[in-house]
Amino acid sequence: MSLADQERVLFELLFDDALRARFVADGAEVLAECGLEGEELADFQGLRADALEIDADMRRSMELSQLCVTY
Repeated sequence: MSLADQERVLFELLFDDALRARFVADGAEVLAECGLEGEELADFQGLRADALEIDADMRRSMELSQLCVTY
């Protein structure tokens, strides 16, 4: 798996609420579906669910703020 693929998985976990909820419930299954294996799998399994949720909230807030400034 390439770095671009890992970034895609992280992006999906941050911006896809349903996928993030599934990850919290059964991270191993979700990561397997995403094609992660070996060291990449270990990196993602170390993600704390609460930290992922905080990061997702922060990024949404930043995106909304930027949109408001633009308009």
